[in-house]
Amino acid sequence: MHISDFDMIDSLEKIELLTERGVLLSSRTDGCFQISLFQMDSFYVEIYYHIGQLCIRLIRCFDETSELNPYLDDIDISELLTVLKFK
Repeated sequence: MHISDFDMIDSLEKIELLTERGVLLSSRTDGCFQISLFQMDSFYVEIYYHIGQLCIRLIRCFDETSELNPYLDDIDISELLTVLKFK
């Protein structure tokens, strides 16, 4: 599936596709939102869940890796660095 195709379908179909084929990569909290990041084929999808209202407020897709910056601080690569030291 291409990002443009995903962007055109309704929210319920997006959630179903993410459940079936998406890979949950990370979650973060920003203000009143719990934001979950998924990889879907060659693009990424964020789901903005409003904690107080208990509902999804936004489903946003993108393919630019620069959009991943808010998640990078939470990724622990220390194990990977240890493995690379021994090579």
